[in-house]
Amino acid sequence: MIFIKSKKTYFFCRINTVGAHLAKVSLNSTDPVLFNGTRYRRFTPREVARIQSFPETFSLVGTETAQYRALGNAIPPVMIWYVANKIKDLLCLK
Repeated sequence: MIFIKSKKTYFFCRINTVGAHLAKVSLNSTDPVLFNGTRYRRFTPREVARIQSFPETFSLVGTETAQYRALGNAIPPVMIWYVANKIKDLLCLK
């Protein structure tokens, strides 16, 4: 389960975006955290990459902080694919 400000939010519900500052997230902030049995924890860089729709083969390099920053500033590949295809469709109509 993902918890935000003590409210239960499930995977099919809208949650806050993954921020570039996630490496130094506080559990008292509005950033998404996972409840893992008896404790809360932040997402790992790999989990953030999955949320952002990066493939498992995507290589995460640099320090953990650099990975969080890069992923938090990234445009999700699947989203940009849909945007690019829509733009292509609109340009082809003219």
